[in-house]
Amino acid sequence: MTIAASTPLYNATKSALGITTLSDLESVPWQDLLTAYTTSDPRNGFGHVPVIDDIFFPSHFASNFTFKGDLIIGNTGKESSVISCVAAKFPMIEPKPSTSALISTLHTLFPATQTSPSKLDLILTAYNLTPSTRPSTAAESILNIIEDLAFYHPSHTLSNLARQQGIFVHEYSFEQRQPFGGAFKGIPTHALDLAYLHGSPKIFDGTQDPEREREIQKRIQDAWVGFAWGEGWNPKGSGGEEEGKAVVRRFGPGGKVVDEDKEGFLKEWTRKEKWDVIIQTMDESEREVFLGTCIGHLVQLLGTAPPVAGSAVV
Repeated sequence: MTIAASTPLYNATKSALGITTLSDLESVPWQDLLTAYTTSDPRNGFGHVPVIDDIFFPSHFASNFTFKGDLIIGNTGKESSVISCVAAKFPMIEPKPSTSALISTLHTLFPATQTSPSKLDLILTAYNLTPSTRPSTAAESILNIIEDLAFYHPSHTLSNLARQQGIFVHEYSFEQRQPFGGAFKGIPTHALDLAYLHGSPKIFDGTQDPEREREIQKRIQDAWVGFAWGEGWNPKGSGGEEEGKAVVRRFGPGGKVVDEDKEGFLKEWTRKEKWDVIIQTMDESEREVFLGTCIGHLVQLLGTAPPVAGSAVV
């Protein structure tokens, strides 16, 4: 966040605490400060981000590669599962807001001109959002948009920037289906790869095929240990990345481990052709507004917490 973007949150926190000066703020018990900050934060539950002040955090951080060596970076196949969980803690809204209301708001923010159609229409078409789209279907499309802008596109951009700086990049995608049960069974959820990397082999005892799950776990652990020892799944001199052929190692589904050409992987396993429409039509500040509006609509669709008397979701 920039200082300009974070200032309203800072002021709202001070207002919630009934204070006006820095010395007042420094004397507030941390429990009260945390409560006030959380209730004042429109991103409540979506995680906190650093503030770009060009002192502690530079504005050129995204291209500031000062380390040497190799980089390992990857995603799971359904990162938006964590967004679903966070959105569920927001108040329940009935009836659910219509997709036409969302689109109307977005058209107000991104209007068409006499010489150019709305850039928004290209994005809505790419993600199959129309005024008649049912709320449940719209929620899934919005989750895809958030997933693409918050996880997949940033990872893709980071890997490309690192390569441009001469850093050797090892990319992976975790597509193994969640075997434990619950609402996300059968889905490669956010952070599921960490269970395989760090978990005890015993966690798979109650799954349908424990040995297959332990096999994929060992392959993941071997790959990470190998990386730590300077070995990757696209080793130098293999005819891979050094010749401009980036490789993605795909873990799963079905216990498979496959090294794929990145271009082919992006085409088959991601929505790159859709997120490219957003990236090509909106600048960074526009994407921030677009994403924030979509998140605001999503939490109204997925919220399950009891409504708070006298409150409203904006």
